[in-house]
Amino acid sequence: MNTVLFITNIPSPYRVKFFEELGKHCNLTVVFERRVSSERDESWKNETFTNFNAVFCDGRNVGADHAFSLKPIRAIKEIKPDILILTNNMSLGGIIEVAYCKIKRIPFSIEGDGAFVPDRESFIKRMIKTFSIKGADKYYSTCANHDKYYLNYGAKKDNLVRYPFSSISKNYIKDYSFEEKKEYRNELGIKEKNVIVTVGQFIYRKGFDVLSKAMSLVDGDVGVYILGGNELPFEVHDERIHAVGFKLPKERDKYFASADLFVLPTREDIWGLVINEAMACGLPVVTTDKCNAGLEMVEEGRSGYIVPSEDIKELAERINGFFALSEQEKAEMTRHSFETAGRWTIENMVTSHVENFRI
Repeated sequence: MNTVLFITNIPSPYRVKFFEELGKHCNLTVVFERRVSSERDESWKNETFTNFNAVFCDGRNVGADHAFSLKPIRAIKEIKPDILILTNNMSLGGIIEVAYCKIKRIPFSIEGDGAFVPDRESFIKRMIKTFSIKGADKYYSTCANHDKYYLNYGAKKDNLVRYPFSSISKNYIKDYSFEEKKEYRNELGIKEKNVIVTVGQFIYRKGFDVLSKAMSLVDGDVGVYILGGNELPFEVHDERIHAVGFKLPKERDKYFASADLFVLPTREDIWGLVINEAMACGLPVVTTDKCNAGLEMVEEGRSGYIVPSEDIKELAERINGFFALSEQEKAEMTRHSFETAGRWTIENMVTSHVENFRI
């Protein structure tokens, strides 16, 4: 059985699920730079680990979810892993870990959630990225744009490994009945005939202001429920838009079960796990060309639509077009969402890694 060492930032719930499943197939140790991100509440904190050994750094915090510590270097020395995977190679500590591996000629791989090649960047920043990326044995990539990102900084094409990034287990995928949908709508006080749900922090990057403007062009009895904050950071003149606050997964899933359509109007998401989660609940998706999960998972016209980021008119047209479909056509899109979600699961994510460990 391979001895595997991951070095990453925080024990986010979706990563812990992955490590728990991966730990069934290898002797796994995970070094975490931090216990929790300053941008997340304590619900993200998880101190119970069954199938892997967790090591927490005790260094100086850097930014929202990184810390500088020499503990990862000590772990590399002591464990002498068969497989070393760095997910934090662009943090201060991660750059030092890459340098250590290069000096000591220790093979390492790099893994990320996704990326876009930047439109522009300084010479110094590009040099730092090139140093921290070039020279890895393998590059675990989630999508085509992520491939391009690695290649842009010196990765070799033959060293790219594509894996299905996910936060959902196969048993999470559920088809809600009409009766369940009606029951959840009553419980949540949802009155509209047609329901859109979306999830995210109330920050500019998420594009909720674009969705708000698009709703002025959307016809009929359509309610929008935004899970992420209690007060919208922009002016809204449409009573159909509701900010319902941050929801833990159990409560969030009630909104997914109640909805007809999931919309993520993001200006940039290097992946967007909410797409996986929404499709696992059978929701067709409308998102932008700046969402890698959408670009990889959404089949145009079959499980949803991709619109240009910032395009208010086309976003509204796609929403109107979806609600104009027959019930049979909507049901077919739901079926395609389920099928897609079934391919992007934690179990398949683990299988992809384990198979590559043997190569």
